[in-house]
Amino acid sequence: MSKIKIYELADKLGVERKELLSKAQEFGISAKSTSKSLSDAEVLKLENIYKKSDISKVIEKEECESEMKVSETTKIPEKKGIEIFPSFKSKT
Repeated sequence: MSKIKIYELADKLGVERKELLSKAQEFGISAKSTSKSLSDAEVLKLENIYKKSDISKVIEKEECESEMKVSETTKIPEKKGIEIFPSFKSKT
């Protein structure tokens, strides 16, 4: 694999260049600008970080959708004024 610069990887991943630069710095990659060339290992590291975050976003979305489905199907019907045991009313 040839050397790739941070800005090229950011474009490939569809993220902001500055965001990728700060993420690289956060994970121990010494970079001062987006024109820094990354090694193959650094590229893989950053790609995995963004793949994992994409997966977690998908999982969160699916959980939210399933919670909405469950809440819609488990609604308790409203009482409509039906008396089940009318003979047990207290006579006052």
